[in-house]
Amino acid sequence: MTRHRITITPNTPRFGAHQLLVDGHDISNGVRSLRLALNPGEIPTVELGLGIIEIDRMESEQAELYIPDTTRDALITLGWTPPAPAVPEEMP
Repeated sequence: MTRHRITITPNTPRFGAHQLLVDGHDISNGVRSLRLALNPGEIPTVELGLGIIEIDRMESEQAELYIPDTTRDALITLGWTPPAPAVPEEMP
């Protein structure tokens, strides 16, 4: 598993809001939950719940996928490589 530098700052920028930095990148707006495990003698583990909707199956020939910038940035920071943009088809 890849290791990352995590910084959690409570009550930032306001009371009740928290800032989460992963490798210096603020991904606070893309994270819905966080679980931190601090077990003696072990490296801390952080489990993030991102603002992503889970579905079992969706099928469409014409669907447009929208990933909010905050979620996209969080995923990229965690190692996700977004797909290349679609190349428009040329008209015959």
